[in-house]
Amino acid sequence: MSSPRKRAENERRERAEAEEAERRRQEEHQRKQAAAARPTTWDKLRELVDANTGSFGRSYVSLKSYEEQCFGRLLTVDVPLFNEWAVEKDFNVVNSVRSKRGNTMGTVKRPPYTVGSLEVQLLYIPKPKNATDEDMPKSMSGAVREMDASEKIKEVKHEGALSQQGGDCPVSATSSLTM
Repeated sequence: MSSPRKRAENERRERAEAEEAERRRQEEHQRKQAAAARPTTWDKLRELVDANTGSFGRSYVSLKSYEEQCFGRLLTVDVPLFNEWAVEKDFNVVNSVRSKRGNTMGTVKRPPYTVGSLEVQLLYIPKPKNATDEDMPKSMSGAVREMDASEKIKEVKHEGALSQQGGDCPVSATSSLTM
């Protein structure tokens, strides 16, 4: 029961609202598709992980080379972390390697490359003779704590005169004091 002008205006407004709702729905649909297509962190790292063990890197440390530097003191060292499981994806490289090896089947692994580094704390304390495992510190922080305590004891010095109040200490002429 409205005038033709108001009816046309209402229809136009309803059409605009319906188009706006459709546009929002399509944008939401596109956003969901983009999120589904975007690779996750796991998707990016999956090819770098060893399928058998779940490892993504390996480090090699020669403790003999650090023995002198960490003897009795804490030493922090950065150790490189290598990926040894990555598979080559470049088709030209794969074909080149296969032709050189005479290998027409299987995957071609990439040479090991650095994927990060580990910050490692080293401390070397040799086990004293006749010491048991119970006598040794259970952790690195315990060992550092014990070494600090021994340093404090080693540095203690007492100076001054020693006196006695009362009570004589008889010393015979034949006995001598030795220190």
